[in-house]
Amino acid sequence: MKKKILIIALICAMSLTSAVSLIGCSKAPEKAPAPTNLSKYTIKDYGIHEGDIYVSTKGNDEKNDGLSKASPFATIERAQSEVRLMIENGKFSNGKITVSILAGTYYTNSLAFNELDSKVGVCAVEYCAYGDGEVVISGGINLNTSDFTSVNEADKARLSGEAKNNVKVVDLTTYGLKAEDWGKLYAVGGFHNASKYDGDTTGDNQCELFDNGERMNIARYPNKDYAKVSKVIDAGQTREHGENLTDWETRRNPRGGTFEVDKETKKRMAGWKNPTEAWVFGFFYWDWADASTPVTSINPEAGTVVTKYASTYGWKNDAKYYFYNVFEELDTDGEWYLDRTTGKLYLYASDGFEGASISMSLATDSVIDMENASNITLRGLTITDCRANAINIVGDNNSVLNCIIKNTAGEGISIKGYNNKVSECEIKKIGEGGITLDGGDSTSLRGAGNVADNNYVHDYGEIYKTYRAGISLKGVGNTASHNEIAFAPHMAIFYEGNNHLIEYNDIHDVVKLSSDAGAIYAGRSVSFYGNVIRYNAIYNIGSGEFKPNGIYFDDMLAGQTAYGNLLVNIPSFGFLIGGGKDNSVKENLIISAEKGVYYDDRGYEGLHKKGWYKENVDSPNGRHYKLLDEIPHGNSIWEQAYPEMFKMHADFDNQDDINFAVNPSGGVVSDNLIFSAKASIGQIEKSVKKYSTIENNGTYKLSKYKSMFKDYDGGDYTIVSDGKGLEDAPEYEQIPFSKIGRY
Repeated sequence: MKKKILIIALICAMSLTSAVSLIGCSKAPEKAPAPTNLSKYTIKDYGIHEGDIYVSTKGNDEKNDGLSKASPFATIERAQSEVRLMIENGKFSNGKITVSILAGTYYTNSLAFNELDSKVGVCAVEYCAYGDGEVVISGGINLNTSDFTSVNEADKARLSGEAKNNVKVVDLTTYGLKAEDWGKLYAVGGFHNASKYDGDTTGDNQCELFDNGERMNIARYPNKDYAKVSKVIDAGQTREHGENLTDWETRRNPRGGTFEVDKETKKRMAGWKNPTEAWVFGFFYWDWADASTPVTSINPEAGTVVTKYASTYGWKNDAKYYFYNVFEELDTDGEWYLDRTTGKLYLYASDGFEGASISMSLATDSVIDMENASNITLRGLTITDCRANAINIVGDNNSVLNCIIKNTAGEGISIKGYNNKVSECEIKKIGEGGITLDGGDSTSLRGAGNVADNNYVHDYGEIYKTYRAGISLKGVGNTASHNEIAFAPHMAIFYEGNNHLIEYNDIHDVVKLSSDAGAIYAGRSVSFYGNVIRYNAIYNIGSGEFKPNGIYFDDMLAGQTAYGNLLVNIPSFGFLIGGGKDNSVKENLIISAEKGVYYDDRGYEGLHKKGWYKENVDSPNGRHYKLLDEIPHGNSIWEQAYPEMFKMHADFDNQDDINFAVNPSGGVVSDNLIFSAKASIGQIEKSVKKYSTIENNGTYKLSKYKSMFKDYDGGDYTIVSDGKGLEDAPEYEQIPFSKIGRY
C-alpha cells in the first residue's frame, strides 16, 4: 500500500504538462497559440498641421501676436485667450479655429475649457501638434539628475548593501516647491477601501516619480510580488467577516486590524527607524478588493502589525500585502522615498542615471479639464504627469485624436456627454482606468453616441488594482470598438446601463491579479438590458494562481447578448453567467478554457437550497427583489424596448412561474463551438435547462479536433468549411477575425 501511494505521489508531482492523469492529479488545459489573423495596426503619419494661431516654447506671450510660426505665443493659455477673442469678434473662417503647437514641453497646473472656448453650431476649435516633433503637456516638473547628490552618513546608516552608494537625494524646496505641492499620502485601492470612513486619510492621489516614463515605486517590501499574512489577530471592525457592524455605512473611524507577519518580514521590520510612517497595501480579504492603510504600530519582537483600519471585509490569513513608504526599504532600482517634512527626495539611481529623464507629477486637477465645453478637438498631443485624470471632459461633440496619455494617477480620459470620440490614442502607465464614456438619457433611452475606437490601452490599474478597466461604459448607448486592451491587473471592459456596443476589441494579458473577475464584466442589475458584446478576441488572461473568466455576467445580470466572440486560453470559464434572465450567448468560439460556459442558478439555488446567495433572495425584502424597483414601470419606451424585463415579479405564491425573479429563464446558449481537454460545454445548472434554451453547441476534445481549424498551430481559428462544427452548430457563422483589433 505504501509503495502504491508513493508512486501516485511521484506522478502527481510531475509537470502539469505531462500526459499522465490519475486520480488526485489535475492537468492544466493545453495552451493554444494566440490568434494571429487579427487586424494589424499601422502607424500613420499625419504630417504638418498649419494653424490660425501658433504656440512655441520659444515664443512670447507679450510681444508676439501668435498668428504665424514666426511670431508664436509661448503658452497654450495665451493661445486660448486669443481663441476666445476671435470667437467673440467673429474673426474665423470656415467655422473652425486651429491652434498649432510646435514641438516641446509645456507645463501647466490645468488647462480649463468651458462654453467660451468654442461656439456650438458656429465655430469648432482644434488644439493640435504642428507636426515637427512631440508636443508634451505636463502637469509635473522635470528634476535634473545633476541636482541629486549622495546621501549623508546618517542616511547611509539606515540603508543596506549597494543602496548606501546608489541612493541619491535632492531637496525639492530648491525647485520652489512646498509641502502643499507634494502633498500627503492618502489611501488607494478599489471600491472596498475603508478610508472613506476616516476623514484623515482621504484626499488627492499622491505625487509620483517617473524614470524615463516608467512609474517608480515608493520604497517597499517585498520589492516585488506580495508577502502573506501569517495569522490574523484582529480582523477589525468591518462590514463583513470581522466584527460585523450593522451601522457600517454611518460608522466613522472603524478599528483597524492586527496581524502577524512571517519570519523574514519580522527581521526586516526590526530595522525600521520610523515604522509608523509605513503603509500597507494589498488584498486584505478578497482578490477583487484592494485597499491600503497606514500602520498604527509595529511590534518587531512579536512580529505583529496594527493598522489604522482594515478593508470593508477585514483581514484573513494568507492575505497578500506589502509595506511601502519605508526609508530602509529603498534598496533596488525603480524605488524612491520622500521625506514629506523636509522635502528631501531620495531615489535609487540605476545604471544610466546621469542621462535619465526624471519627472514628478504635481497637478491635482486634470491637465486638460473641459466643463460644459463642446466642439473642441485635441489632436496629436502627449498628456503626462498628473495626479488626477489626465483629460476630463463634460460636454458634447469633443474629440481626442491620435494622442498619448500617460503617467497619471487617475484615469487617462473621462468623458460625459453626447457624441464625443476618443480615437487612435495610446493610453499607458495609468494609475486607475484608461477611458470612461458616460452619457445618454436613462428615461428616453436616448443614446449618448460616445465612442472609443481604435485605441491602444495598456499598463493601467498600476495604483488602483481592481475595478479599474481599460474602457468603462456608463449610461446609455456608448461604444467601445477596435481597441487593443492589455497588461493590467483587472478587467479590460466594464459597463453598466443600457444599449452599449462592445465590438471588435483585441483583449489580452488582463485580469492578472484576480480570479473572481472577467475580462469583460458587468453585474448586479436586472435593468441593464440591451447591451451587445460581439466579435471580440479575448486570450491569454490571468496568471499563476489567478484564474479569471472571459466574459462575466455577475449576480443575476439580465438581458445581455454576446455572439461571435473568440476566447482562447481562459483559465476559468469562457462565459460565466450568474443566474440572470434573458441572457443570450450564441455562436462564440471557445478554445482551451478550463470550462466553456457556466450558467449558474445562484438565485434559484439560494431560495430553494439555501445556497450562498440566499440572503439576497430568501425573503421579499431580499436585495434581488429590491432591484426590481429599477424597472421603470409606466415608461412605454422601455416597455417596447425590453418587454421581457417587465414580466419579472416577486410573487412568492407563484415561485415556479417562468417570470418569477429568481428563475433563470429566457436565456439562450446555442451554436457555440467549444474545444477543451474534456470536450464539455462547461456547467449548466438543472434549473437553467428547465427555464432556458440550451441547444446545438458543438463540444470537442481539442487534442483530437485541431484539424477543424484552418491553421491551429499558426493561430488561425477559422473553422474549415466542411468541418464538423458547422454541422453541430448550424447557426454558427465565421468570426471576422481580420476586422478585430486596431486598424
